[in-house]
Amino acid sequence: MERAELCTSELVTNAIIHSGTPATVTLRNDGTCLLVTVQDHGSHSRVRPGSSAPDEVSGRGLSLVQSLCSAWNVEQSTDGTLVWCELELDPAPIELFTDSDWDNVAS
Repeated sequence: MERAELCTSELVTNAIIHSGTPATVTLRNDGTCLLVTVQDHGSHSRVRPGSSAPDEVSGRGLSLVQSLCSAWNVEQSTDGTLVWCELELDPAPIELFTDSDWDNVAS
């Protein structure tokens, strides 16, 4: 879940900083992947991962998103910019024993 929070935060921050408009966030979970979309209504500049110098304090957000996601892209229109990323969900842990099973093993 931390990956989803970090990627969503990066995309929303970029949308607000670069567009100067509110952003709309949509999350869709199909059970295997989480799709995060962030739509702004003012930015028409090119969106791409940056290459920041080691001493710079910004410019790494999209590179971070790119490294954490299975896919990401940008769609620009007259309405603004939509940036999306897709995160593969970790499979649910398999529970081999219930609490009562452990009680039986201990006795």
